[in-house]
Amino acid sequence: MSQDTETPVNGVNDSEEQADNVVDNDSDDPEDEDESLPDSVDVFLVDVEAAEEGEGIGCGDEMVAISRDIEPTAGVLMAALTELFSITEDEYEGYYNALENSDLGVESASVEDGVATVYIEGEVSVGGVCDEPRFEEQIRQTVLQFSTVESARIFVNGTPLGEIFDSQGSN
Repeated sequence: MSQDTETPVNGVNDSEEQADNVVDNDSDDPEDEDESLPDSVDVFLVDVEAAEEGEGIGCGDEMVAISRDIEPTAGVLMAALTELFSITEDEYEGYYNALENSDLGVESASVEDGVATVYIEGEVSVGGVCDEPRFEEQIRQTVLQFSTVESARIFVNGTPLGEIFDSQGSN
């Protein structure tokens, strides 16, 4: 998958085009349905240079939305997380990925009544106390980018995202 754009954000993505994951079922032509499905998603990486001192997340960092092309799908939430987890260390020069040493996959992802419920499984590995909030925020912002998602319940190996470092400690 390839990088399209880089957009600094303050924890919010207002891109309505990507956010809508509704399929137009008025057409009988399968090709028309593919055209209405999203073909890109944002994933969030860390800009360690962007935030003013004392602001931001981690050790004063900002999240940056990176647009990635995907196969057209109605399952954009799962596709976005899969893309986030697939980013390699040197893929985006100048941005940091606190997830790069983890081996994660999406077990399930759904949205009901504005609440996204996501189950992630795999090995969590971060570089220290600055990476713990970066790790959490990269996942959280990737989930919350969609207009159909008002809040999120995210679990990693059955543990709520906000508690994973409390229960296992840093690796």
